[in-house]
Amino acid sequence: MIVFCLGNPRVLEDSLPVKLIPELQIQFPGMEFRDADPTESLEFDQNSIILDTVKGISQVTLFQNLEDFQKSRSLGVHDYDLYLDLTLRAKLGEAMVKIIGIPENYKFAAALSGVTRVLSGFI
Repeated sequence: MIVFCLGNPRVLEDSLPVKLIPELQIQFPGMEFRDADPTESLEFDQNSIILDTVKGISQVTLFQNLEDFQKSRSLGVHDYDLYLDLTLRAKLGEAMVKIIGIPENYKFAAALSGVTRVLSGFI
């Protein structure tokens, strides 16, 4: 199973998914954790998981369908986001991937604990 970790290590509120990779690799040696850029074409399938920062949530949350998200307003090419990519894939009939959302400005230990809890359900 591949877990795509999206985030920007230089932006504090968006850095946890990437910062968690070393600890998650130790706890889940049978999973592959990839530091990924959401603006690139990600090669994922229905067994893949995306780990990303999500605005507006208060705890680590598993999302399994697009209806759980509030639509964002895209204004230009630089505003292209994961939601738009997943929406286009859904229209093409591709299966929805699971997304583990980490709240913005969450503490490292709380994020690691929450993500570990969710990922444990997949092994």
